[in-house]
Amino acid sequence: MKNKNKNKNKTDRPQKQKEEGIIVDGTTIEAFPNATFDVELDNGSVLKCMVSGKMRKNKIFVIVPARVQVRISPYDLTRGTIIYLYK
Repeated sequence: MKNKNKNKNKTDRPQKQKEEGIIVDGTTIEAFPNATFDVELDNGSVLKCMVSGKMRKNKIFVIVPARVQVRISPYDLTRGTIIYLYK
């Protein structure tokens, strides 16, 4: 007896929407342990930001001061993720 659910298409389930963040530019002003930085945004506010996993994986190092692009979660506007390092 064959299992009919074995060949069921996985796309039949509703897909969860990926949350979109707010993308802003800023400058690192202070470095902390485990790849955490204080980033001053262009509008003057300061966020606590961590380096994204892809940047860690590809060994992209962030120094102070550096121009960076930050993704801010819409749920917590005081923390962000550094996603790009400008050259």
